[in-house]
Amino acid sequence: MASKHPISQGLSRYLKLQNEHLEANSLDEIREVPARGVAGRRDGKMIAGGNALFMEELGLNPNYSSENSLYYVAYNNVIVAVYELRDQPKHDAKDAIDALRMQGLKVAMLTGDHESVAQRVADEVGISDIYWGLSPQDKAHFIAKAREAGEIIEMAVFIGPHVCDESGYQNAAE
Repeated sequence: MASKHPISQGLSRYLKLQNEHLEANSLDEIREVPARGVAGRRDGKMIAGGNALFMEELGLNPNYSSENSLYYVAYNNVIVAVYELRDQPKHDAKDAIDALRMQGLKVAMLTGDHESVAQRVADEVGISDIYWGLSPQDKAHFIAKAREAGEIIEMAVFIGPHVCDESGYQNAAE
């Protein structure tokens, strides 16, 4: 699958390392939904990877739960694999957040993760103002609304590996 999302790319690298004979195959009818997943067809059968919301949109039942992020893989309308991923803040994230606060800045976390993941990461880095379950568009809208309300948005700081929302933040900044 040709997703640009860091999780999808990491999973592809992992699978290639685990199986030296794994071949990349082209998919037809590729559909990528930002912050949800990617799906396509191979020989008429659906192949998809993504989060629980994406699996539900495809009519599948992702009935697993975890305090970590879950990434599902489906083949021919059946979930065939579930990967549990633990979001790790960057090693200096808490220090960076503390430094921003020392400058008198308000810090909030906008994330696409589910509530328990967002809360754990926020606790680790010292953020109490948390908004979870957001798409990149939701985050850009949030920033735009804050600006309309007169708040000054100085920067977006990434405390983890996810950079897939960058364009949304740039659009909100204009």
